Amino acid sequence: MKHSKLMLLVLILACVLTVPGAKSGFLQDQVFTLTGRVKLEQGVAQNAQQAPPQITVRLYFPKDMKKPVLLAYLNRGGLFYFKDIPAGNYLLELYSEDQMFYQKAVTLSYDTYLDDKVISLTVGKPSVGGGEPNRVFDQTKLKQRNKVVLSGPEFQNKLTLSVGDIRSNGTLTIKIYEARGGRQIAKKDHRGYVYLEFSYNNSNYVVKGYPELGKVDYLHFEIYRKSP
Repeated sequence: MKHSKLMLLVLILACVLTVPGAKSGFLQDQVFTLTGRVKLEQGVAQNAQQAPPQITVRLYFPKDMKKPVLLAYLNRGGLFYFKDIPAGNYLLELYSEDQMFYQKAVTLSYDTYLDDKVISLTVGKPSVGGGEPNRVFDQTKLKQRNKVVLSGPEFQNKLTLSVGDIRSNGTLTIKIYEARGGRQIAKKDHRGYVYLEFSYNNSNYVVKGYPELGKVDYLHFEIYRKSP
């Protein structure tokens, strides 16, 4: 048993990207943009050969920071990024729908670099031509059986998104409707990964997200404008 625990510890340490000569006092004040690319052309994983919109990236902060998990989505080129991330040790996970197929411990610093069979990571500005997808509504955490008015220049408080009961298996229903009058724009049942397309004012959008199950259940989501 001790031998197994030791081997597990060695494997975990081997996954962490070390920072030669880095001073922790200096790094604590630094924030970075972590840019990544999932190598979709290699199939990623046997159980995850899905279209790019169905793959999500989760970044977990160190426990002592007590911050919620960050969520990102791939663009058509398999690119994603996280902005304004403090230096520290993180856990990165890739999901196809609600199934995790990749996990990596990452030490974020000025010289972070990773390139393996599944993913490549660098620190700096987003890759030219990759950039951030057309996100029009930032990541939001919505308690089950609640609603939120969609603000910002795209929706101008004219649309509402609601989520019903989030069941123990991750099943939930999302609705989008006009804030005044209640005319329904879109409705869809989901299990685990959320992907809801809808049209408004001659533009096409997609809601992407996932449920958080616990003592209180929540929906995490963002909204993107789809490219023509």
